[in-house]
Amino acid sequence: DNVEDKMGHVQYALFYIFAGIAATFAQFMLAPVSLVPIIGASGAISGVAGAYFILYRNSKIKTLILKGLLITTINLPVWLFLGAWFAIQVLSGFLLHDSSTQGGVAWFAHIGGFIFGVLIALFIKQQDNFRDIIT
Repeated sequence: DNVEDKMGHVQYALFYIFAGIAATFAQFMLAPVSLVPIIGASGAISGVAGAYFILYRNSKIKTLILKGLLITTINLPVWLFLGAWFAIQVLSGFLLHDSSTQGGVAWFAHIGGFIFGVLIALFIKQQDNFRDIIT
């Protein structure tokens, strides 16, 4: 809801749709013969994660961790949590490039959606900075 609050409801809806389209395009361009069916929802959510990564990078994300046999939570910085998540997507995409071993995950859609979200968020931040300068 933070990204939606920042963008506004209508702009967020458009952003979400275009993030899904960008994610689908990335999957098709990087794995054109993939047999993984693509719906686009996880790529669109990855776009939201990419925007959050830029717009709220100093925030914390409550994360479940395994500590021995106990499951507990810790607060991790957004840049660390989402940076590690993105690295996993990239490694998985390129290491599991063969569609027979992907397990039904469109890794490149996640990558494309995330990058789309990052780029849109950078544009938003640039406009915010410009607005601050002229006011």
